[in-house]
Formats: sequence, structure tokens, C-alpha cells
Amino acid sequence: MFVKKVILVLFLLIIPISAVSVNKEDELNKAIWSRRWYDTCIKQNHDGNWVSTSPGSAEMVLNKSGVFVKYYKQDGFGGILDEKGGMQILAAPNFEDNLSIPESLASYPVTGIISLWGAVTSKIIQIPKSVVQIDSWALKNPYLYRIVVHPDNPVYAEIDGVLFDKTTRTLVCYPKNKSADPYVVPEGITRIGDYSFYQASNLYALTIPDTVISIGDFAYCDCLRLQRVNLSNKLESIGQFSFSGIRFIAKALDDTKIELPDGMVFLGDYAFYNTYIDIISLPNTLRHIGTNPFASCRGLKQINVKKDHPTLVVSNNTLYDTANRRLVYYIDDGDLVNKEIRKGTLHIDSDNFIYSSIQHIVLPEGMLSIGDNVFKNVFSLETLDIPNGFCSVGKNSITGCSDLKTLYVPDSLTSIGEGSFFYNEELTLIVERDSAMHRYAEINHIPYSFKNGIDWLD
Repeated sequence: MFVKKVILVLFLLIIPISAVSVNKEDELNKAIWSRRWYDTCIKQNHDGNWVSTSPGSAEMVLNKSGVFVKYYKQDGFGGILDEKGGMQILAAPNFEDNLSIPESLASYPVTGIISLWGAVTSKIIQIPKSVVQIDSWALKNPYLYRIVVHPDNPVYAEIDGVLFDKTTRTLVCYPKNKSADPYVVPEGITRIGDYSFYQASNLYALTIPDTVISIGDFAYCDCLRLQRVNLSNKLESIGQFSFSGIRFIAKALDDTKIELPDGMVFLGDYAFYNTYIDIISLPNTLRHIGTNPFASCRGLKQINVKKDHPTLVVSNNTLYDTANRRLVYYIDDGDLVNKEIRKGTLHIDSDNFIYSSIQHIVLPEGMLSIGDNVFKNVFSLETLDIPNGFCSVGKNSITGCSDLKTLYVPDSLTSIGEGSFFYNEELTLIVERDSAMHRYAEINHIPYSFKNGIDWLD
């Protein structure tokens, strides 16, 4: 299940040259952006990033290709060379007020910023004209309230202290600690970049003009004071976790109804996770809907989909993607006791039926899999029918179901996620001898018995 307070942590792991003998694959696995969503739902590699706790102390670093390269240091800054001979900044000194990025480091031109590790309390950051590449996470200093860009920079510009990419008309970074005035994205901007407003602590009202067609991943994630958002009527795409963790997001103040605009085609994974919404309407143009975009939206009472929508349908409080034959989201109104999943459904998206009040669930014939955290802490669940041919259970699913006493698991189930079938106090699994479920139950000390207890006589 998702951790309700989202924490995003950057590590910058720099490997001293004395560590060349270590397993490079293991070190590269450590070189990730570690993001905790739910119980560490997402851990994804972030191309081009190096990670370390003390970059200023290393002379060699391990890059994304697993190759050790020289680490340059000068005046508190540190960086590495890219393939074109440009310096990529990894670390910076911590000036309380004004941090000015140099145009050169160790006689090499500074062309990119991967990270400003060490510059924790800087309030103003100045970008020189030489910098033409900035990582989406590099400027996420919690004290930052203004970004200044050299007027001759060919790629970047700033308007009112906010960073933009002129070449793509993208809003790149809204400083976390910018003042609490309502913010209006300038007309002509077409894209809101990944992480651009992430944890903007003072932002409470936002207007997105109709020129904007795309909102990136995690764009407004954890903007906890954001109460009003006027969406672009020309919006085509909303990325994963874009509006997650927001108390209110609506097209009118004090209104928690959202109508996504006609023309929108893409809605990313967990786009509105843990956001306060009453009603949401999905347009007929929506062709891609990611994994459970409404997970943990406890107040969601209604999803509106037109009857002639080509791929989406709402049936019995449940949103289905018929094109991919999956259950996307189930609205638990607290009254339903028996739940039969729509025939033809092959998969249930992650984070469905958590804390549901359902007592009896029937999975249809032909269903193949369920995602992570499905049927988790369904304390009232008494029966669950799993069909033959069912083959995969995600992490932490069918767990914490205190009233579930017996459950037959067919031998077709061969993929079992970590933590599944745990903490069911009264449960005894009915398994086939020598099946994957038999071995899993034995290893994890889950009570079980065999479907045919005297099969050894055959």
C-alpha cells in the first residue's frame, strides 16, 4: 500500500578509485533515484545520474555505463566530463543566499547540471549562458525561491524566477520556496516538465493556459497547499503521479469535480493518487489509462464515462479498460457485500480493494493476474474464488484478510509477489502438491493442506 506521505530522496553515490574491484553491477543498482510511494512502490533508474553521499571526497566516479571517470573539483564545485568534453556539475558549495554556477570548471566549459549536491540552503541560483542541459531534479532545493538565467543562454530563460526551456517551450522548474502568490503559467508554454512543481510548499492556486498540451511525471506531486487548479482545455497528456497527494484539485474553487478535457489521450499511472476528488469525468478521446490513476482517492464517489466510449466502461462502481481487459479502479461505497468481476477481465490493477468492505469475491474464468496490494486488509473478506489458469499475484496482495479461513490456489499460479498471502490469521491455503504455492507456503510458514490429501495412494 502506498505510504501516504510521499518522500523523494536523492542520493549521489560516488565510488572511490580504490573500490574498482567491487561488482559494478551491484554499484549501478545502487545508483538510482530512490522514491518512496506507498511501501516503496516505485524504484526506477534515472538515466544519466550518478549518486553519492560525499562527491567532494572522490577522485574517480562510476558513470551510468559502469565506467570509472575522473571527478574534477574546483572552488567547492565538482563534476565530470561528458562525451563532448563539457563539464557536468554534480556538487556545489553551500552558499546561504546566492549560488552562481561557474561557466567553467578545471578549464572545461560547464554545459550541464546533473545535481547540486551540497547546496542545501541556497535561496537564489544563477545559471550561466554556457549551461544547456539541466536535470529535472537538480534544482529541487527546499529553500530556493528564485532562479536567475544569463540573458544570452541559448536554451534556458527565467520569467519571474521560474525556469523555462525556450527551445521546447517547457516550464522546467518552479522554485520550491517561491512566494505564495497565485501562479499563472505564461501563455505560449506548451509543456509542464517532470517534477517542475514538486513539493512547491507555498503554491495554493494555479492557472494552466490552453497552450499547454502536456503535464509531465510528478509535476505537481505533493503540493500540499494547492487548492485550485484551472486545467488547460487543450490538455492531451497527464504523466504518472502528476497530481498525487494534493488535497484539492478542481476546475473551480471549493469544487472537487474534475472533467478532463476532450482531446486528452493519455492519463499516466497513479496520476491522482491520494488526491481529494468526488467525481471525475473521462473524455471519449482518452485512449491510454495507466495503472490505477485514482488509487487511494478515498472520497471518489463517481467516475463518469460516456456509453459510446471506445475502450472504457463503468459497471457496478468499477472502471474497466476493455481494450486491455483489465479492472482499473473499484469504488468502494461500503454497501456491496458480493463482488463478481466482469467476465473477460484478465487483470486487476494494483491497489484495488484495499480496506474494502466486500465479503465475497469471484474472479472470472480466464483471469490471469492481479497487481500489487490487491485485496489487502479486506478484513471482512470471507470467500475468494480463484479460477484455474490464474498465474500471477503481485506484491502484498491477499494479505491481512482476517476473516478469510480457506482459499484454494490452483497449481497454475507460478508467480507470487513478496509479502502476498501474509497476515491472514485464520487462513489455511488449499494447494496442489509440489506446486509453486505449496513451496511458497512451506518456505513462508503459511498454513496449508492439499486439495487431494490421499493423492499419494494414486
